[in-house]
Amino acid sequence: MDCLHRFTDCMVYYGLSMSAGSLGGGRYISVALSGLVELPGLYISYHLMERIGRKWTHGGLLMLAGICCALAAIGLGESVRLVVALLGKCSVAASFSVVYLYSAELFPTEIRNLGLGVVSISARIGGILTPLILLMGEINLGGVSLGLPMVVMGCLGLLAGLLSLHLPETLHQPLPETLAELT
Repeated sequence: MDCLHRFTDCMVYYGLSMSAGSLGGGRYISVALSGLVELPGLYISYHLMERIGRKWTHGGLLMLAGICCALAAIGLGESVRLVVALLGKCSVAASFSVVYLYSAELFPTEIRNLGLGVVSISARIGGILTPLILLMGEINLGGVSLGLPMVVMGCLGLLAGLLSLHLPETLHQPLPETLAELT
């Protein structure tokens, strides 16, 4: 399940980053704002992790990013679409920062390096597939763009966020050292 989280975090993060110039407003302003919203996201994620834990922080932020992507796909005004997309970028950047710590805490010590390697590969696959997902936005039926990239990223964000709520909480818990401790 952690592979799905990393895959989704990477795909949504890079998808929103790569499409920042076409989300509304001026191209340069949109890209600059897209980079700027990451800073409050990192600050928020740190404080949420310490207050409500890794599981709820990661799951909630990933679901928020998914909802924002889905909202950006529907016919909103240009400025509203930009604000929603920036909120999604802020939340997925925060979620991305949480998942690095959370993944390391989920794997027991004896397989931590292997587990982190596997989830890193799944994240890279998500990053590799992102431009292909964005190309789906070029599909037009009757002159109307379907907004498929945002729909796909939104659905993945919601699914991964919901599934992350089934993982154990690691805040103030001892890290597992062996596979036997996971059961």
